Amino acid sequence: MSGDISSQLLRELGEIRVAVYAMLVVVIVAAVGTMIRTYRYLRHLVRKELGNLFRHEAQDLFERGALDKLLALANERIKERPNDADQHWYLARIYRLREDWDQALAEMRIVGRLVPEWQANYVTPFVRAIEEARGGTTPANQPLQPPPADRRG
Repeated sequence: MSGDISSQLLRELGEIRVAVYAMLVVVIVAAVGTMIRTYRYLRHLVRKELGNLFRHEAQDLFERGALDKLLALANERIKERPNDADQHWYLARIYRLREDWDQALAEMRIVGRLVPEWQANYVTPFVRAIEEARGGTTPANQPLQPPPADRRG
């Protein structure tokens, strides 16, 4: 009888051990999933804040007329984040002020491709202003407001 009890006890202990291992796996998978979600959120948050930092710095440089510094900053940022519309927006504005119409249009086309929802309110008016400036009817330094930060791509 005692042999039956000890073999039954061993079987139950084995089942308990399997259940503990299964729970351990569930806990580990949940922890890894949480870490991945946290990493993705933090990465998104850092990218967003870096974008805000660039926008603030770029607008400050633009308003102060430090176009050479802004040109260098935007070109450097394009190397890091080529699909972010902000630097292309500022490059288009710089080229427009310098009356480099082809470059301004090329950068604005990139902006329109990257953020299609800017097309009607920002890209098209910019292109029209360049076309008018080329014809001599609008001053090249006519101000254009940047798209709002909450609508940026």
